[in-house]
Amino acid sequence: MAKKLFLLLLTSIFLFYSWLGAAAEDKAGAADDNPVKVINNITIDTIKKEIRLNCQLALEEGILEFMLVDEKGQTYECAFKILENKPSELHFGLLLLGFNPVAFNDYKALLNNKDAVKILKEKQCLLELEIRKNDKIIPMDTILKNRESGKKEPLYWVFTGGFFTEKNVYAADLTMIYLSIWPEMSATINLLSDSGNPYRGEQGYEIAAKHNFKVDDEFTLIIRGVK
Repeated sequence: MAKKLFLLLLTSIFLFYSWLGAAAEDKAGAADDNPVKVINNITIDTIKKEIRLNCQLALEEGILEFMLVDEKGQTYECAFKILENKPSELHFGLLLLGFNPVAFNDYKALLNNKDAVKILKEKQCLLELEIRKNDKIIPMDTILKNRESGKKEPLYWVFTGGFFTEKNVYAADLTMIYLSIWPEMSATINLLSDSGNPYRGEQGYEIAAKHNFKVDDEFTLIIRGVK
């Protein structure tokens, strides 16, 4: 327990100073007492208790492993891409809003648990994701299709937090994965889903058909806690 608390404290301190450095360089950044913090394409709103990420469509069709990666990441199997930011900045924003990362193994152990939503909500790590384009809400199933059920169902996301490498580098900053659909240990956020590997038959997720969007179209992803 003491080790876990120390690692959490170390993570918080590291991300805090990383964010301070980024904010100091960001001319558009807010003053220290401003409840809205801006780090390039990430906005942390402490009043609305939400994080807004300005991003672009990365893929028009195909199998998905990720929801959001850096533009230099695995965009060939991801729905959205973001420029000029780091996953550690998203991690800091979530900590600032009061969310607590849950251990990746604990998250995986709950994927088949019928009480997972309740348990993760109590742990303050359960999130919801909203997609907007020009301030218009885009239904999630317009972008994501469940290849197994094809059903329209609410999707929940989990702040798993990723980890630090032996060289004290935040792993997600190396893999460039912000939100993952297929369970990914280094990702800052993972989808709460027990869907199978999309490369092993009709399972997992893919880009929904007939969405009428093009690669590089601009969107905003909004992350909030599940009420």
